[in-house]
Amino acid sequence: KLPLVVTGGTGCGKSALLANWVNSRRKVKHRDEFLFQHFVGCSPRSTQLTHLLHRLESALKDHFQLREMEVPTSEERLRWSLNRFLAAAAKKQFPARIVIVLDAVNRLRGESSAADTLHWLPTDLPQGVRIIVSTVELEQSGSLHNNLDEGSRLHRTYTELRRRKCPTIRLQPLSIEVRHLIIGSFLQLNQQALQSLEQAQQFRIVTAKASSQPLFLRTILHALRLGFELSDTSIDQQIDTCLAAETPSELISRVLDTCSGYVDSTANKNPGDRTVIRFFSRVLTALFTSRHGLSDTEMWGIVELATGEPLLSEQRECIRRILRDFTFSVNGLRSFSHVDYSTVVSNEYISAPEVHVRAHHLMARFFGKLPPCARKLDALPYHLEVSGTWPRLRAALVNVQMFHLWWTSAHKTEFLNLWASLTARANPGAPIRKLVTGEFNETMRCAQPPRPCLDLVEEYVRSVDEYKFSYSPSDDGLATVILRIADFMLEFATSSLEEAADVPQFIHPPIPNDDLASLGVPFLSKDKDGNSVLNSPLIGMTGTISSNPGGVDVAMKINEEVPICSTYFYHRWMWIQFPWVSLANCGERFLKGVIQRSEQEPLGGEVASRGGKIQRPTAATDVVVDGPKLPEIQASCTNPPLQRTARSDTKQSSHQKEKRSFVD
Repeated sequence: KLPLVVTGGTGCGKSALLANWVNSRRKVKHRDEFLFQHFVGCSPRSTQLTHLLHRLESALKDHFQLREMEVPTSEERLRWSLNRFLAAAAKKQFPARIVIVLDAVNRLRGESSAADTLHWLPTDLPQGVRIIVSTVELEQSGSLHNNLDEGSRLHRTYTELRRRKCPTIRLQPLSIEVRHLIIGSFLQLNQQALQSLEQAQQFRIVTAKASSQPLFLRTILHALRLGFELSDTSIDQQIDTCLAAETPSELISRVLDTCSGYVDSTANKNPGDRTVIRFFSRVLTALFTSRHGLSDTEMWGIVELATGEPLLSEQRECIRRILRDFTFSVNGLRSFSHVDYSTVVSNEYISAPEVHVRAHHLMARFFGKLPPCARKLDALPYHLEVSGTWPRLRAALVNVQMFHLWWTSAHKTEFLNLWASLTARANPGAPIRKLVTGEFNETMRCAQPPRPCLDLVEEYVRSVDEYKFSYSPSDDGLATVILRIADFMLEFATSSLEEAADVPQFIHPPIPNDDLASLGVPFLSKDKDGNSVLNSPLIGMTGTISSNPGGVDVAMKINEEVPICSTYFYHRWMWIQFPWVSLANCGERFLKGVIQRSEQEPLGGEVASRGGKIQRPTAATDVVVDGPKLPEIQASCTNPPLQRTARSDTKQSSHQKEKRSFVD
């Protein structure tokens, strides 16, 4: 079976139809039926193809108990695995009952390619699997003309679905009877606000040609309710103003202008003051330029920062009342509830790239004042990227306190990609073409400087030096920071993000892996087949020896997961910072480690290990604190391009003696 397509112009009611159908279906569906819904645009992340596929495949795995299958994390692997998940789920029960509803697939965005080409949507569905999708027909608002040869106007999503010969349902304009029913239901819910709406006035609205579009009819009813609550203008005058518009976009523009007057009138009650501060337009601009929406408190703060005037309580209540009809809230963050609302705001209030970029500068100023927190990490980099404020973006990435938040599961992917974009050798002189934190379009292009090409190690050396000077951390605290940064640089390399930096070879002898392992530093080694193996030492900065006799978790990734890559930044970082990490293992901790090792070693001078036998140390200078050495990782280089095969063993031994003398 091919997917069923629900299509029509923007604002014709596709999302409402699917939402109501899903609600009705849930009431009567079979108990074994899998019903999945995804409405693109209902939340900031909903427009990302990766988020949709991860949600869908995770739901299939949980519902059908596909324990042997793993949900990928990258977009490319998620696209390839969707067919496998659908096929596996369809085989789990007979007959299969799988219904997937995807609204507004034309608005999906992919990481590396356009998602609206539907390369991710299977062309052949397993038995018992049904997919329902909705999309617009044209690139711009409007109805489909009889002449279908105008292929250049058709949306790529709709064109692809037609090419696949998918069955299609096209929503028709509202009939007069349906419009009467909608107005009647709306009046029942708002009897107090619109009790004075007479039959003749209702007839004028119903018979207007534009009211056949659901978005137009909904907007005019909301506008009349707002006018009744916030204005002394008569209902007839308000209807005349609304019906003068011929399209939903034109009506939305008129209504927002009227609402702006409601807010501004409460702000300028001094007859002698002719200065008009357009507070509401500032709110709309801030909502449009936000990355994932704004909370009410953030809106008030941004407006106050822009105008220098605090909002009165009456103004805030008025703005809240207006935004109730034009926005929805997800996790306390407001966003426009329909794409036409944001389009009108862009055309009316952000008409030039200069205004757009200036708004992002303002947002960056506001979020830059917040203390280190998850909200700051979510919003600030986006506005700094759009405005091209690279020094401040660099500062937000290298700050040690911010780094502790960045290097968490919720933010590390974006953190890695931001650094990849700032270390690419091709950056100087190249204009901005894409963003890590969002989508870049021509309305954002305003002579921003090109991205710099930063030296990752140099930036963090400077940042850690400032951290030491400002906070005077203990040796343990400083070593913890250094090792977390080392972990980041190693993952940066193993993710192949260092390639674009075009780094040179590391000119110093690498620090032996057994020294890194004993200090709790992750490192790369090679197995007998020459595959890269990522090793994560199980010993920490606690002064105790791991209960694992091997001391190193060797069972990690092979070449498929850890590709051949450069580890220049990681080696250089550890070469510079190794003395500080060693200092954290000196003194009492060193002596405690020697005692604990002696207590755990059996008589006979050898300690068993997963990789073989480790000789018992004969002197304190041969002991590296906290863990036994593994013979299979002694002095192996992290990857072939960086091996120093020309250096003699004598020089390497001398290097090791110098370091151990420093530790002693």
